[in-house]
Amino acid sequence: MPVATESSIQIQIVAWLSLVARRYGFLFASVPNEGMMTAALMGSLPKSALFGMLTKFKKMGMTPGFSDLIIGWQGRMFCMEVKNERGTQSDRQREFAAWCASCGVPYRVVRSLSECKEVMKEWGIIGG
Repeated sequence: MPVATESSIQIQIVAWLSLVARRYGFLFASVPNEGMMTAALMGSLPKSALFGMLTKFKKMGMTPGFSDLIIGWQGRMFCMEVKNERGTQSDRQREFAAWCASCGVPYRVVRSLSECKEVMKEWGIIGG
């Protein structure tokens, strides 16, 4: 059986979050660091233009390792990193997770929609 891609898992999660966000009173956003990097690297830009684009993205707040999803609920921030069953966190993602811990921001790696739902229940954002 083929392994689901991280992007396909995240699409499922975002579709579900979109359906239930208003009912449970939370907001969420995707942080497209990976997509922006991929688009920049796949373009046919000269290296100087690519460097300039990445520099601009960083000045605009792109943070390597930042979690894929940010959830806001009752004045708190929650972070989720989406991985498939074989995926592992990069060094920068582990550093970001540690930064979250030091700031008291809940952070979890999820590997499926059902795992996302369980984490949302653990955090108290959705009912059991």
